[in-house]
Amino acid sequence: MKSRYIVAILSDIHSGHKLGLANPKTKLEDESNGKVKTFYPQLSETQKFMWEVYEWGKDETIKLAGKDDVILIHDGDPTHVRHLFWKR
Repeated sequence: MKSRYIVAILSDIHSGHKLGLANPKTKLEDESNGKVKTFYPQLSETQKFMWEVYEWGKDETIKLAGKDDVILIHDGDPTHVRHLFWKR
């Protein structure tokens, strides 16, 4: 039995909202008149900052864990479902 587990918690990241967490490598598709166009959403300055903080937190958690297991709990809203505010 392991002696230590690291528990990381994310909450209410609201992906899909202009102020939500977004990976800069996100690739989306838009269908219009039977044609599918691929596009990469333009991140806001807030999203860029949040992604940097997210990446820092992930890296620090991995360092802290070392060889121990990490348990990730995602609590709250993973997406913002009411409206999408991506800029193209």
